[in-house]
Amino acid sequence: SASPAPSPASPAPPPPTNDNPCGATPLPVGSTCNMVTTSTSWATNTTPPTTPTVCAATGYVGYDVWYTAVVPASGSLAVQTNQVGASNLAMAIYTATACNAVLAGWTQQYCNVDIAPGVLQPFIAFNNPALAGQTVYIRVWPQGGAAAGGAFEICAYEPVPPPNDNPCAATSVPVTPGCTPVSATNQDATPTGGVGAPSCGVTTSYNDVWFTVQVPLAPAGAGVIISTSGTGLDDVAMAVYTAPSCAGAFTEVGCNDPAGAGAMPSLQVNQNGGSIVAGTTLYVRVWNKTAVFGNFSICATPTIPPANNDPCGAIAIPLEYGCLYTGFTNTNASTTATTLAGQHLNAPVPTCGAPATNDVWFTVTAPNPIVAGQSLVFDTDDGSLSNAAMAVYRVASGACTGTLSLTQLACVQGGSANNANMPTLTLLQNTLVAGETLYIRVWRESGTDGTFALCARRTDNPPGNCSYTLRLNDTANDGWNGSYVTVCVGAVCTNYTITGASGFITFPANIGQAVTIAYTTVGGFQNQISYQLTTPNGGLLFSSGTTPASGFQYAFTVDGVCNVPPAPQEDCAGAVQICSNSSISANPQNTGAVVDLTLANRGCLIANERRGVWFRFQVSTAGQLGFTINAFPYGGADYDYGLWGPYASITCPPPGPPLRCSWGDGPVLTGLNWVATDFTEGAFGDSWTQYITTNVGEWYVLFVDNFYTQYWGTPFDFTFQGAPGCGVGANPPCASVSCLLPVEFLDLSGEAIGNTVGLKWSTASENGTSHYVVERSANGSDFVPIGTVEAVGNSLTPTDYTFVDRAPRQGTNYYRLHQVDIGGAGMWSGTVAVQFRSLHLPLSVFPNPARESLSVDLGSSSTENLAWRMLDMSGRTVAGGIFPTTLDKGTHSIALTSVEPGSYLLEVIGPGGAVVGTARFVRE
Repeated sequence: SASPAPSPASPAPPPPTNDNPCGATPLPVGSTCNMVTTSTSWATNTTPPTTPTVCAATGYVGYDVWYTAVVPASGSLAVQTNQVGASNLAMAIYTATACNAVLAGWTQQYCNVDIAPGVLQPFIAFNNPALAGQTVYIRVWPQGGAAAGGAFEICAYEPVPPPNDNPCAATSVPVTPGCTPVSATNQDATPTGGVGAPSCGVTTSYNDVWFTVQVPLAPAGAGVIISTSGTGLDDVAMAVYTAPSCAGAFTEVGCNDPAGAGAMPSLQVNQNGGSIVAGTTLYVRVWNKTAVFGNFSICATPTIPPANNDPCGAIAIPLEYGCLYTGFTNTNASTTATTLAGQHLNAPVPTCGAPATNDVWFTVTAPNPIVAGQSLVFDTDDGSLSNAAMAVYRVASGACTGTLSLTQLACVQGGSANNANMPTLTLLQNTLVAGETLYIRVWRESGTDGTFALCARRTDNPPGNCSYTLRLNDTANDGWNGSYVTVCVGAVCTNYTITGASGFITFPANIGQAVTIAYTTVGGFQNQISYQLTTPNGGLLFSSGTTPASGFQYAFTVDGVCNVPPAPQEDCAGAVQICSNSSISANPQNTGAVVDLTLANRGCLIANERRGVWFRFQVSTAGQLGFTINAFPYGGADYDYGLWGPYASITCPPPGPPLRCSWGDGPVLTGLNWVATDFTEGAFGDSWTQYITTNVGEWYVLFVDNFYTQYWGTPFDFTFQGAPGCGVGANPPCASVSCLLPVEFLDLSGEAIGNTVGLKWSTASENGTSHYVVERSANGSDFVPIGTVEAVGNSLTPTDYTFVDRAPRQGTNYYRLHQVDIGGAGMWSGTVAVQFRSLHLPLSVFPNPARESLSVDLGSSSTENLAWRMLDMSGRTVAGGIFPTTLDKGTHSIALTSVEPGSYLLEVIGPGGAVVGTARFVRE
C-alpha cells in the first residue's frame, strides 16, 4: 500500500518587529533605568549598516534587534542590559541622517561586548555634547551565534554623576583610630579632566570619584592609612595626590591597583618633611577599571610613628666587640625634614641612594680612647624591609634641647653579607672622635616598610691576653626565641642570643683564666639553632651542631697561644691533602669556623656552606681526571661539590667561581665523569659534570657539601678515576696525584703596624728547605719578590717565621711565600690580603695662595685608587675628582676656575673612603 504523505513543516515564527533599524523599539529616557523586556529570538541579519567594528572582533553573526533613544540635553546617555534567557550579547550605538530604504549615512559611535572580563553582557555610557537631542540607534545581537541569544532586558537613562565626581566636590573622610567608614558609589561617575593619568590602574577612561583626607596633627610624625571595601565592584584602583587647591596642579604621592576582580585598594601615606606634613590635605581618587559600578565605603586611620622617627628620638644601640643584631622597624615612620620646625633640627639630605623615605634614627657613642687600627662597622639584616640605605652623621652644633645640626660622615646603599640590598657602613679610625655621639639614619630604598636588624661593632680586639669569638646561627632566620648561650670568663658570666639569622661576639680572656660554655633551651625549633666558639685566628674550639644540648657544654683554660687549634677539615685552611689515587672516606661534622664561600666564589652552591669537607691535591702525572663521591655504603646523602683550580699554590678561600660544580638534588652518586658535557649544574642536573684535563704541578681544591639536614652525620667515599682505558703510554694518560711536599705550611697572616705590614707564618715540617721568598701583589695575581727569609732547613716540629714590609702600597696588599729548597725547586703558600692605610701622605700644594690652578705634590706615592675633594670653611664639598694613575713625579694640577675666592681644605681620599692626606690653601 502507498505510504502516507509527509506532514508539512511548521512555518518559522516571523521576525520581531524591531528586526531592522526602521522598526526599532523606542526606549524611554529618564533619570533612572526602567527595564524593557525583549528578545533576539527569530531575528535576522541587518545589512547595511555594515558589521559592527572594533568590539565585534570576536564575530558578528547577525540575529540583531534594534532600539532608539533620544540623547538628553546634557549629552550623557547610558544603555544597560540584563540577560534573562540570553547567555552572551553584544551592543553597538549608531547615528543616522535618516532611516531610509538604503540605510545611507550611518555612523557607528560606540560598541561593547562585555561590561567586564567574564561578564558577557554589554553596557555603554557616554558623555558627548555633540549628540545632545539626537536620536541614536541601538543594535543588540547574540555574540557567537543565535544559540547565545534569547530573552533579555534593556533600558536607557540619563546618568547623574555622584556629588563627589570632581576634586572640588570631594567627600571629606575623617581620620579616626577605629576607621570610621564613609559610604560612596562610583555609579555614573565621569572622567576628571586636568589631573592626568595615574601611575597604576591604567585604563582608557577614569570614571573616578574623589575624597579628601587630612594628615593628622598629632602625634608628631603621624601618617594615614586609607582603606576601601565594597561588593559587586570589579578591578578598582586608587591614587592619592597633593595639590595647592582643588583646582591646582596635582602631584601623585601614591597609587594602588590590587588588579583582581572584587579586590579593593588601600594606601599608606607618611609625612615626608616636604609636601606632606601634619595638616596636609590629601586628595584621594578612586576609579573602576571596567564599566562595572557599585557601592563601597572608604575610611582613614592614623599611623603611630616609631619612637625613633627623628634624631631627637633616636634609639641608642650598644657598640660591641662583634655584631649582635637588635630588631627594629620603620613601619609608620615619616621622612625626616631637612629642617624640622618645632624640634630645632637640621638634618641634611643623604648624598647616596634614593630619597630618605620613611627613615628611623639611632645613636652610638664612639670609643674613648680611639685605638690604632680601630674602625666602627654598622651592619643590617633584612626582615620585611629588604632594600634599605644608611647614613651616619656627627653633631655639627647644638643639641635636641636647643637647635641640633648634623653633618653627614658617610652614606651607603647595600653591601651587607646578609642581603646585598641592605647596607653595611664602615667608619675608619681617622674619621672618629673619641667619645662623640654618632647618629645613624636607616631608610627604605624600595619595596615595603617593615622590620630589619641593626648592629654596631668595633673592629679592634677587646682588652685581654686573648680573645675568642662566639658565633650564633639560626637557619630559619627568625632568631632563638629566648634560648641563649652563657659564657663565663672567670667568675663573670654573660648570656648571648640572636633575633635573626646570625650574630657574633668577641670576648677577652687572660692567660690562666677558665672559660666555660653552657646552653639554655627555651621553646621549640631547636633543630634550627647552632653555635661555635673560635680562637683569634678562626680556629674551631667547639661546635654545638644543630639541636644543641642544654646545660654545661665546654670548658678550657686560656694558654700562652690562646688555645689556637689546627684548622678543621670543614674549613678551606684545614683542607685534607689527598696523596694518592686510592679511595678515602670522610664525614663532615659542622660548617667550620670560617665562612669560605660567598656569592663571589660559591658558583652553583647557592645555599653557601652546609656540612662539608675540604680537600686539596696536586697533580703528579698529567692526564684526564674524574672522581666519584659515594655515600650509599653508609645509607646515602645529598652530597654536592665545587672544584676550584688549577692554581700554582692553594689559596683559601678560593678567589673565584669553581671550575666544576654540581648542586644535583637528592641522594645520588655524583662527581666528574666522561659522559657529562656540562661544567656546572643546578638542582635539576644529573649530579655529574665533565672530567678535567690536568698538567703536572697544578693544585686543585675541592669542597664536598652535605646539603639536607636529615643526612647530616652520613660519611662518604671519595675515589679518583683516570680516563677509560688509560694506562702506560696511553692517550690520554692516567692522571695521578701525590703529596711529596718539601714543606707543610700551617698559617700565613699579616697586619698593618704603623707605616709597615708585619707578616707571620708557621710550618709543621720542612724537608731540605733553603729559604723563603716573600712576594707581594697589588691585584692578587701578579706577584713580585720583596725580601728573603732563611729557613731552618729540616724540621719535624712547628717553626715560626716573621717578615716586615717597610714600604707597603696604599690599599690592599696581597702576600705569598715562595719556598725554595736546596736544589732550587720549591712551592708556593696560600695568599693573604692586608689592608694598609698610611695616615701621613707626603702631601704639599703650591702656589699658595693660588689663582687659576693648584698643583698637588704626592711625593713618590702611587696615585692608584686615590681621589680628592675640596671643602669650604663650612665643610661643604665644592669640587672633587680622581687622580690619574700615571703622573710625572706624583704631581697633579687641579683647575680652580669654578672655585670662588676663599680658604679651602684639600683632602686626598684612599680606597674605601679614608682620608689619607690634607692641606690648606687660599684661592685668590
